[in-house]
Amino acid sequence: MNTHEPVSNLPYLFAKRNGVALVGEAGGEIRVALRQGADPRALIEARRVLGRPFAVEAATPEGFDKLLSERYAMD
Repeated sequence: MNTHEPVSNLPYLFAKRNGVALVGEAGGEIRVALRQGADPRALIEARRVLGRPFAVEAATPEGFDKLLSERYAMD
């Protein structure tokens, strides 16, 4: 039984400055991207904000910028 509420997004400025962005959530698992060259200690704050453990995947700087554009695009 999954009792977790849907995860909220990380704030844009945090994501851009620290190179950590929410990729998505599937099957109760949260995935975040860590930009290459970013300080992995930012994952500690991301864990606090999200309130749940998550899987981490590496992202190239270009891939990370694309993810930011997609996740934070205005409707």
